[in-house]
Amino acid sequence: MRARIADGAIPPDTPLTADLAAEFHIGTRTVSNALRPLVEEGLLKARRGFGTTLAPPATACAGPATPLQTEAVDRP
Repeated sequence: MRARIADGAIPPDTPLTADLAAEFHIGTRTVSNALRPLVEEGLLKARRGFGTTLAPPATACAGPATPLQTEAVDRP
């Protein structure tokens, strides 16, 4: 799986769980359990109801994150 990810063989947002289950003739729960370490490493993302997909590439951060504005904004 790591080779497929590194080679770019997996298009972003392609649900992997069902495809891999069919390819290897195993259950989707088995696939999910097998992919869990890659999810924990951030290579894949798992979302309930959507399956497991390729995680978006990490973006470079130019500096510290800006805190979210929490105060209400008065509007005329």
